[in-house]
Amino acid sequence: MIDQVLIWLLLAVAGAAVQRVSDLIFGEPIEKLVYSLLVRRHTAEVSLAGQWHSSFEWISDDDGSALIDRRTLRATKRGRRITMSDPGGPDRSRLKLQGTVTAGGVFSGEWEEWAMSGRHYRGVFQFLLARPGSELRGQWVGFNRYDTVQNGSWVLSRS
Repeated sequence: MIDQVLIWLLLAVAGAAVQRVSDLIFGEPIEKLVYSLLVRRHTAEVSLAGQWHSSFEWISDDDGSALIDRRTLRATKRGRRITMSDPGGPDRSRLKLQGTVTAGGVFSGEWEEWAMSGRHYRGVFQFLLARPGSELRGQWVGFNRYDTVQNGSWVLSRS
């Protein structure tokens, strides 16, 4: 019993010493440093470039019904900035997302949609890498044509 207590005390003193050295040298706790290194390494390996299936929910301005918009987006990266867009078409609005991915695996930024009616909608989004490299789950917030704030869920998955 005494041996276990001594071992516990030695480990506690050693842990406190490592913590203090980390605070003095790096200016932050060792737990934060290790977590930061692991997360950065993990998310740095994730590439969002390529095609993604987009599915987001929104409420119709006309009749208040819940609608789901589904389309394919193409993602490109320039520096830290990621752009996802679709070309639109004669019977489809154009959608564009621009943002960055944090070390914690959060993709945040702005979205814009140019509707066939000529209206221009915009807002912000935030996604979490649900399955690194293959799925992003999050929310969007923006204004409808009556300048009322709306929001909804949004999922991006590899095509």
